[in-house]
Amino acid sequence: TAQVHRSLISHGCEITGTVVNSVLSPGVRVEVGAVVRDSIVMFDSVIRSGAVVDRSILDKEVVVGPGAIIGDGPFPDKPNKREPERLHSGITVVGKRAVIPRGTRIGRNVKVAADVRTSDFGSKVVRSGESVEARSSGRRTHDHGMRAHEHRAAAGAARGHPGRGRGGVG
Repeated sequence: TAQVHRSLISHGCEITGTVVNSVLSPGVRVEVGAVVRDSIVMFDSVIRSGAVVDRSILDKEVVVGPGAIIGDGPFPDKPNKREPERLHSGITVVGKRAVIPRGTRIGRNVKVAADVRTSDFGSKVVRSGESVEARSSGRRTHDHGMRAHEHRAAAGAARGHPGRGRGGVG
């Protein structure tokens, strides 16, 4: 059963987990047993079963694997080594289209770059204050072989909105 407390939930969200003190953009999915707390989650992101997102900002089309934890550890913790002036208040940020592997624990003040894939993680633990960068450059595809614009079209069609992208609201 979904539980939503003191949160702003946009149209098209599917919530079967728990959302507290958070803002969810259209198309966000929070699966059974997942918890989103004190966070902002942008368009078409998916929080898989048993995952926890705490004091984090997730850009669009992020996938958080089952049992993963984003925003793990004591608060406040170490500032980010690469951007201490921006990431020092305990908030973890995840870039667009990043894929967080199953069971990964990501600390506080962590920056996960856009388009990061499971293969970009060196271990199942990312300590507070660290960063995760995409290892290869150039145009990347999703794990299932679709490019980003194909993914958006497929996601929109699945919700009854064929051809709908995310250039703006609506």
